[in-house]
Amino acid sequence: NIAIIYFEKGLYYKAIKELAKINNLRQNQISNFTWQSTYELYSKIYEKLHQYRKSLEYLHKYLKLEQQLNSQQQKTNINKLQLKLETMHIDE
Repeated sequence: NIAIIYFEKGLYYKAIKELAKINNLRQNQISNFTWQSTYELYSKIYEKLHQYRKSLEYLHKYLKLEQQLNSQQQKTNINKLQLKLETMHIDE
């Protein structure tokens, strides 16, 4: 992602412009992982720019999405284990 390169070079406003392109896409066109990475980078950029309110706003978005993703993964793992358990009981 070019926004990361701009961030690493200290070109924070250019990084924000690149991230804005992602924000203009529809929600279903972008994976949750991409949204999560975008929010995290926004938070870091705004922190560097001493815009702490915006940094905190994006950090909250990042953490909320991370929590949702972890919850989904846990549900998937539980379903897989339940299926294995049911399969074991059928085989016995």
